[in-house]
Amino acid sequence: MLQHLLSLSIKTKITGTIFLILLLFSSGIIYVAKKAVTENINKLASSTVEDIINVNESFIIKSIMEDDTWSIYKFVDSIADINLVRSAGFLDTKGRVVAHTRTSQYPIGMQTDTEAFEDFLRFAISSETTDLGVFVVEIDTSSLQMLFRDFNLHIALFVVLAGLLSFVLAYFISNRILQRLDTLSYNAKMIHNKNFEKIKRVVSKEQDEITQFQNSMESILQQLGDSIESEKNLKNFYHSILQSLNELVLFTDEKLQVQYSNIHILEEKILEKGGFKTKILEEIEKNIARWKNTFVIEQEQSNGKLFYFYVISKKVEQGYALSFADITRLKLLEEQQCFTNSFEIIGEISTGVVHEIKNYLQPVKLLLEQKNLDSEDRARILKIFQKTDTLVNKFLDTGKPIDKDLSQKIVLENLVEQVLFVFADALQNKQIHLQQEIEKDLEIFIGMEDLELIITNLLRNAIDASNQRGVITIKGYTSDENTVLEVIDFGEGIDKNSLRNIAKPFFTTKKSGSGIGLYTTYKTVYMYGGFIEVESVFGLTKFLVYFPKSNRGEGV
Repeated sequence: MLQHLLSLSIKTKITGTIFLILLLFSSGIIYVAKKAVTENINKLASSTVEDIINVNESFIIKSIMEDDTWSIYKFVDSIADINLVRSAGFLDTKGRVVAHTRTSQYPIGMQTDTEAFEDFLRFAISSETTDLGVFVVEIDTSSLQMLFRDFNLHIALFVVLAGLLSFVLAYFISNRILQRLDTLSYNAKMIHNKNFEKIKRVVSKEQDEITQFQNSMESILQQLGDSIESEKNLKNFYHSILQSLNELVLFTDEKLQVQYSNIHILEEKILEKGGFKTKILEEIEKNIARWKNTFVIEQEQSNGKLFYFYVISKKVEQGYALSFADITRLKLLEEQQCFTNSFEIIGEISTGVVHEIKNYLQPVKLLLEQKNLDSEDRARILKIFQKTDTLVNKFLDTGKPIDKDLSQKIVLENLVEQVLFVFADALQNKQIHLQQEIEKDLEIFIGMEDLELIITNLLRNAIDASNQRGVITIKGYTSDENTVLEVIDFGEGIDKNSLRNIAKPFFTTKKSGSGIGLYTTYKTVYMYGGFIEVESVFGLTKFLVYFPKSNRGEGV
C-alpha cells in the first residue's frame, strides 16, 4: 500500500492531500456543530422544565404533601407535552414511582434504582427542610435527528463543492509547479551531460521557494560556467609550470601505471614504452610498501655509470604523484665530503693519541734519566706502559669496521638484563634505582656485540653522571620508522660546549675518561643506519638512539 502511494505522481499527491485536508476539516466542523447544537437544545429543554417546576412549586409541594397522585400525574403529563420531551415522571425520596407518563413501563409504586433514569434530566423538589422527591425528564432524540437532517445535507453539499474546488485548485497549482520542476530536471540532466549550451532559462511570475531555487540555479550555472573557464586556464597554467620544473613529475594510478608526465630530460632514464623501467618500478614499489615518502634510487647505466635520483612520493585520491630529481652530482659531492670528514677524524684521533702518549711517556723519560731506579719507579714505569698499551688498543678499536653479516634480531629487554648483571655492583654501590620501560618482545636487527657495546657505554655514562641514590630510566619503543632506545639520568647534565663536542674522539669531561666510548657508540649506531639525539638540561640528560625498523641499516 505504501509503495503504491509513493509511486503516485506529484499532481495526484497534491490533489489528494488538499482534498483530504478539506474533508477532515469539514468533518470536524460537522462534529463540533452537532455537539454544540445538542448541548444547547438539552440546556434549553432543561431550562424550560426547570422554569415550569419553579412556577408551579407551591402547587407541586401541596400535591405531594396531600398525596394527590392525580394532580402530580397531570403536571408531569403537561411537561411531556413540551417539544423535545418524550416522557416525564416523579419519584419519591425512596425511588418509588409516584407518577409517570409511560405507566406501562413505569407503573405507580414501582421501586427503581438510580441507573434506570441515568440518561434522564433530573429536577429535585423539596419543602423548607425536607426533600420530597425528584422529577425525571427524557429528551426525544428522534426529534433532534429530524432537526439535524437538513443540517447534514447542507454540510454534505458544502463538502462536495469544496472537494471539487480543491481538485481544480490542486490541478492548477501542481501543473504550475510541475512545469517549473520539469525545466529544472531538464537543466540538471544537461549539467550532468555537460551540455551547458542547451540549458533553458526560466521566467516565472511566482515568487515562491521554487522561483528562489530557480534563481539560485541560474546563479550557480553562471558560477559553474566561470569556474569551468577558470579550470581550463588553471589547468593550462599548471601544465606550463610542470613543463618548466627541473624535476620529472608523474601521476600514476593505484597500480603505478603512468597517466601523465611532463616533458623532461630524465624521462629517457626512468621511463620506457610509457611506463617505468623494471628496476625503477621495483625500487618505487619497495619504498611505497615501507611507507616512505622520500627515498633515493640508484641506477646503473649500460656504460657502467651510476645515476642517483631523489624521489618524492605522495598518495593522491586515485593513485600517486611522483617527482624525480637528478642528484648524481650532489651524491659525488657528498662522497667527497665524507672522505674529507674521515681525514679530519683520523687527524683528530692521531693528534689525540700522540698527545696522550706524550703525556704518558714524559714521566718515563724523567725516570729513565735517573741513574738508580728503585722498585717503586719501575712499577710506575710499568703502569705508564700499561696505560699507553690500553690507549693504543682503544685507538685501534675506533677504526675497527662493523661486520654487518653478524647482524641478527635481538630482543632488547633480554640484552639489557645481561648488561645490567655486569653493572649490578656499580648500581648497588651508588644505591641507584633503575627503571625499565621496554616494550615486550621489542627487536633490533644488529650485531650482538655492537648492541651490547652501545648499551654498556650509555649505561656507564649514566651511572657516572648520577648522584648517590639517583634514578636511571631505560626505555625501548617503536616510533614512525624507527626503534628507539632511551637512557635517562638525573645528574648535573651536560653543558652546551660539551654537548657540541660529545661525539668527537678523545673528548671527555671525566678525569679518568679516554673519550673513546661515546665516539665508538656514535660510529656504531650510524654504521647501522641509525642516529643519536641528546637532550640535556640541569638535572636531566637523555640519550635517544634511533635504529631503523628494516632488517639492515642503510649505512653512512
